Amino acid sequence: MRYHAIPLFCGPLAEREWPDFTVQPNHPRITLYGGDRDALDYLTAGFGDLDCLQPDAWEFLGKPEVQEQLT
Repeated sequence: MRYHAIPLFCGPLAEREWPDFTVQPNHPRITLYGGDRDALDYLTAGFGDLDCLQPDAWEFLGKPEVQEQLT
């Protein structure tokens, strides 16, 4: 269930240019707002800190097949 946070992180990340995803940053620093923030707060209340999943969202969006689906 805690992996439900990954799609929440993907939303803001998908606004970046695809070449940004050629390098994995140490800490992508994804900021969520509105309903996404509320959903993450709900998941965090049940599972603890989920920021450790931000790199997984970055890696997912770095896949060419995913990028193709989003363009």
